[in-house]
Amino acid sequence: MDAEFKTTRRQAGFTAASIKKASGARRLTRKTTVGEAFQHFVATICVTLRRLEANAGAADVETIHHFRTSIRRLRALLSAFEEILPGPERRKLSEHLSDLAQRYGTIREWDVFVATAAAPLAGTVPAPETFADVRRKALIEREAEREEHPRLGGDIAASIDAVAKAGWMRPSRSLGDERIDDRARKILTKQKRRLGRKIKGLDLADQTNLHTCRIMIKKHRYTIEFLSFLYEKKPVRAYLRRLATLQDILGDMRDALVARQLIQQLDISDSSRGLVLGWVAHTVADGMKQAPACGHRVRHTAAFWEK
Repeated sequence: MDAEFKTTRRQAGFTAASIKKASGARRLTRKTTVGEAFQHFVATICVTLRRLEANAGAADVETIHHFRTSIRRLRALLSAFEEILPGPERRKLSEHLSDLAQRYGTIREWDVFVATAAAPLAGTVPAPETFADVRRKALIEREAEREEHPRLGGDIAASIDAVAKAGWMRPSRSLGDERIDDRARKILTKQKRRLGRKIKGLDLADQTNLHTCRIMIKKHRYTIEFLSFLYEKKPVRAYLRRLATLQDILGDMRDALVARQLIQQLDISDSSRGLVLGWVAHTVADGMKQAPACGHRVRHTAAFWEK
């Protein structure tokens, strides 16, 4: 990490000491202010990013996945707490973080392809040869994409740097004096209402619409996870399970649709391609059957935070 980066982070207030203090032993309570809670959540994610930065050299499956997840969690925070944050600056930071994570989007798609789309071939004839060939060629494509973005560690550092430069969220500043339990109800109710409308009008045949709904579910889940310290564990877990079930169904459908695109890039036999496309068709059809009922359950699940 260069001197300029260290200085920038120190000036912004997110030093190693302040991150440790904000994300460490200090216990959040119902009386914690909105600003303090927000800064705690941001600092906790920064700790995760710094750990990933130290082990980013190999750009392995898990590191890329956790980097992208951490960025999604940060952006979910920026969205959930938008009313206490300056609009233009918040949107600019969120877009910048998204750009950094999206550099590794195609790599992640190949990782998911290898783990899911190629897997159905493992139990078929002429597997394992067919499976090994598809997997090998998918990994070649994955490696070629990785070589296009060789600075994972630098991009992780850049994401922390972007947060550090956002002086409007520094720990020394009070962002909101309202109690977090009061704000939490407003945030979660707003998210649930928006998500309910999205699910009700969801067109499962529209890949973009499906992906947008899945993102909204993730944001709602992340926000609940951040705020879960305010509520009893049992109703939180039950609510999150329903969200996760719908997210998984939509995620499987999207992974299958992406696999249908990726498989066309591989120089493989028609029989192997047909097996993967058959899996795609089955996964999408299965999702079409399951998603409506799961969506209905999510929409009609009681809001535990209002009890």
